[in-house]
Amino acid sequence: MNKNTPSNIRLGLFVTIGTLVLVVALYLIGSNQSMFGSTVRISAQFYNVNGLMQGNNVRYAGIDIGTVDNIIIENDSSVTVYMLIEKKHSQYIKKNALATVGTDGLMGNKLVNINPGSGSSEPVVDGDMIASLKPVETDEMIRTLNATNENLEAITGDLRSFTSRINTDKGLLRLIEDSVAVDNILIALQSIRQASENANRITIQINNLTQSINRGEGLAGALIKDNKTAEGLKNTVANLEQISDSLDQVVAGLNRFASGVNNPQGLVYAVSNDSAMAVEVKDGVHNLKQSTELLNENLKAMRKSFLFRKYFKEQEKKSK
Repeated sequence: MNKNTPSNIRLGLFVTIGTLVLVVALYLIGSNQSMFGSTVRISAQFYNVNGLMQGNNVRYAGIDIGTVDNIIIENDSSVTVYMLIEKKHSQYIKKNALATVGTDGLMGNKLVNINPGSGSSEPVVDGDMIASLKPVETDEMIRTLNATNENLEAITGDLRSFTSRINTDKGLLRLIEDSVAVDNILIALQSIRQASENANRITIQINNLTQSINRGEGLAGALIKDNKTAEGLKNTVANLEQISDSLDQVVAGLNRFASGVNNPQGLVYAVSNDSAMAVEVKDGVHNLKQSTELLNENLKAMRKSFLFRKYFKEQEKKSK
């Protein structure tokens, strides 16, 4: 017997056992990654996958049901994620399901969460594409929290400043503790309440007056509702306007007369200021009156004269 036979046997056993261990390990790894079981291949499109990689888990209702098979960038705003789902679990995923990119725990690996959609639908089949939701970006969340923190800091500073102003000697607390100021405030509030009540009463009176006018009560209502009264009032106003115009003309005449009286070259001014001329004018008027009386007597005599009697009779007939 060859001396190397035991060594070869041991080597063969070692290789055989190592091969079996490798096969079992590969099977276990493959079954965990859905490589050897019956699967359904579905896909979903995302705007950003946030670090999702091939081989990450696909989870439904908190249970791992598959793995990410492939990730393809379609364009600058779309990334398609292909998933392998175990066939025994695919019957629970409907065509209206929603896929999101999440995290396994707080700081774990990325994964795809499939959430059930609203309403009823058919189960997915091989090659289906389901809808997706925009994932929440960690950087954007941190920026939002940072802005919120800055706003809270500003609000806290303003609140601290406001509180310090209230606590000063001239602040609001001092006003509340001052009994005299409180009494003045109460008196002012009472005055405001009384003013409001008075305004309310005035409003009610105005409403009543308006209603009475609309019903035609009182002088204002009669003027508004009665057309005849309104027309008479209109005519009266027109007459008053005419009288006013006439008075304006009279006043203008008086003004002209007064200006004539005050004119040094006028007759009235000369008569009223020159006594000698006034006597002469008076004598002239007296002589004119006497002449008029003599003329009337002469006319009477002429009526009786036979020379002019016929003429006067013809004039009387024409006048009649």
